[in-house]
Amino acid sequence: MRSFKPTLVVMALSLAFTTTAFGQNGDDLAHRDDFTMNSISGGDFRNYVSDAIIEDDIWGHSMRTLGVFHNHMHELMSEYARHAAEDMGSEHVPEFGNRISGGQWTDYRKNLEDAGETSAWADFVQVTEIMHDRVHHAMYTSALYDQKTRDRDVNLADYVGNRAPHDQADTIPERGDLDMDYASSNAFRSLVWDYEFEGERLNAAMQKMTVFDNMLSDLMTQWAFYGATKDDEACRPPEFGSRISGAQWSEYADWVTDCSDDTWRDLIKITELMHDRIHHMMYAVMIHDGEAHGRENEVKGLLE
Repeated sequence: MRSFKPTLVVMALSLAFTTTAFGQNGDDLAHRDDFTMNSISGGDFRNYVSDAIIEDDIWGHSMRTLGVFHNHMHELMSEYARHAAEDMGSEHVPEFGNRISGGQWTDYRKNLEDAGETSAWADFVQVTEIMHDRVHHAMYTSALYDQKTRDRDVNLADYVGNRAPHDQADTIPERGDLDMDYASSNAFRSLVWDYEFEGERLNAAMQKMTVFDNMLSDLMTQWAFYGATKDDEACRPPEFGSRISGAQWSEYADWVTDCSDDTWRDLIKITELMHDRIHHMMYAVMIHDGEAHGRENEVKGLLE
């Protein structure tokens, strides 16, 4: 692993917090239609992992972690959707079974748009849709990397179908070109630990969000330890301790541009986009909570 450059940490944190003023909504907020992504469905990803990945090594473990991470994401989204339907009395949440699907969440976002709803909650729904897509983008890219580097008896195309029609280079925007608000893990955890939430659903969702963030850290750390075994130094992460931080991952995404393995390079960059969009989602629900429960100043203090 190469040594970690503190100056880049400052730059990464500066970038992360440039948009952390209470703002960004409506036409200024990123929309799913702004992005092109490849993906694989959750079921097909789990089938690919079950069928193809038999190794009990750090890479195989990370892929199974990603499958569980994806499942938990949908559990989390389902809790937020039930909160909207049951606690907020929203008529815009589509009916769903045990878990809301990505398509049903998109229907929810469209219903809010069609109704002309503008609120911090509507912003949260819109950001969460993009976050969901980025997770599926990372799932596809990790499976593509696995297919390229391991001798598999299965064909990834049989699992992906028509869900990945784009050149990967066209699906990875420059991080500096994106305008994302950001809540740190500490800020979100402080909100969850220090305040009460009205309604069983919201309380469960906020607790599950802290678990989701912790699982994200676990996944990134597993990939960082795996990346540290790469022969090409440009493919390795910066030095890190027991866990890699978001700032360190941002530095990794910066210098991995020189990595000779294009699919690994893509996975690192897409993981950064996924990480940042998850923290954007955390920011958006914190803003909603501040407005809904009259604690805007407390939330603002946590985000500063």
